[in-house]
Amino acid sequence: MSDAAAKTEEGPPPLKLMRAGVLELALVYYKILVHGQSGAGKTHMAALADDVCVLPLEQQAIPTIRRANPKAWLWGNGEPITGMPQVREFMDDAKSGRLADAGIKTLVIDSGTELQRMIMDDITKGKKQNKSIFTLADYGVLGNRFRSFLRFIRDLPYNVIFITLSDSEVVDDVRRRCPLVKGSVREELAGYFNAVGYVYKVALDDDASKVAHLVMFEGPEQYVVKPFNELTGIVEPGPATWFALLDGEDVSVKPDDELKPTKKKKKRGGRTGRKKKDAADEDVDEDSDGETGEHGV
Repeated sequence: MSDAAAKTEEGPPPLKLMRAGVLELALVYYKILVHGQSGAGKTHMAALADDVCVLPLEQQAIPTIRRANPKAWLWGNGEPITGMPQVREFMDDAKSGRLADAGIKTLVIDSGTELQRMIMDDITKGKKQNKSIFTLADYGVLGNRFRSFLRFIRDLPYNVIFITLSDSEVVDDVRRRCPLVKGSVREELAGYFNAVGYVYKVALDDDASKVAHLVMFEGPEQYVVKPFNELTGIVEPGPATWFALLDGEDVSVKPDDELKPTKKKKKRGGRTGRKKKDAADEDVDEDSDGETGEHGV
């Protein structure tokens, strides 16, 4: 009997189906984006995760990480990460399983805002002309390479905390706080993550000598946030507890009081309406001389 006939008699291969409820928790990973103003406590909060490795793209964050969690791993041995070649090396370590073999379960990218700037520098270095001008086509390449990185971390077998600064934009006459990234990828950014939180701090007394750091995962439209299952509303900044809650453990992440960001009075004057698009808001598929690695970044 020929091989072709044998395959026909055997029939088609079995369907690759599994009930979601029987999937082992060891195979479930959470991707969380947090954004906030400088000094809000984003890095300190993320470093509190268990078995964590931080990609410290912002060198000034290392003392904060060290103070928050002396057991946290710093990728790169604490030396300055100055460009995309080192970021690609980190990506290789994560994809190959070398970080997992070292016992690491959570990755922190600090920060996505700085990562975009590194990609921009990489694109500029690869240009043969007009190196002083970041063109519309360059923004298109930036968007494509940044999306490649987002897809990469989305598919990794680790929990991921992705940090960015916050920006302010006006959409349909509403001023809102959103992650600080360039280009139209800003509008789709939340789709790469299970949850999006806004990190902020509030004064606990009149002279602001005591403050509380909190994270909002669901709130008014003035904030770009995204709840996920039990991770909703305003919570305390503890990633280890978040993950335990999402895994079904009986833990509490709610602060003692439901504190919310203080609303500031709007300044008179200025522009209203939809924010005008510029070159950074358009992504165009163009080739560039900027070098990319195996992962498209």
